[in-house]
Amino acid sequence: MKTLTCTQLGGDCDFVMKAETEKEMSKIAWQHAADEHPEKMENMEDVPQEVKDKGVEYFHKVWQSTPKDSV
Repeated sequence: MKTLTCTQLGGDCDFVMKAETEKEMSKIAWQHAADEHPEKMENMEDVPQEVKDKGVEYFHKVWQSTPKDSV
């Protein structure tokens, strides 16, 4: 299990997300953004693909560098 916050992923709140896999964390993060930060999601179709790709790379790097939670 890993824990990330919205802020760690470039957001502006301290919402805490926990997931076992990168894919699961991505789903949680996207749902949080849609629910709590819709203004940032409004124009996603206008964002150039290279910018989206950099966001995916950033997410992947954050996921990889985040240690598993200690139990």
